[in-house]
Amino acid sequence: MFLEKINGPDDVKKLAVAELPVLADETRAAVINRVSKNIFRGMGLDYRYLEEGNDAVKLVEALRGVKDIDHPVVLHIHTVKGKGLPNASQEEIERILR
Repeated sequence: MFLEKINGPDDVKKLAVAELPVLADETRAAVINRVSKNIFRGMGLDYRYLEEGNDAVKLVEALRGVKDIDHPVVLHIHTVKGKGLPNASQEEIERILR
């Protein structure tokens, strides 16, 4: 693997021209692997995930947890449309959400 040996531009310059496509493939695979795990972290952003986005207490806790952060942060909140609306039909949910 060439990528493990690269620490700067001088290391790339030492490679033979025939080795560059292999380095490019390794670099592409490494980037895809990193970004596919979490695109936001792959871009260097702080990423937080809240599974229980319909839980008001947990939502407030998550918002409080990020409000004073001094750098960009992505707060990904997973919600379920209509959750908490007792006996709501799909039509009622759609009407409320319009």
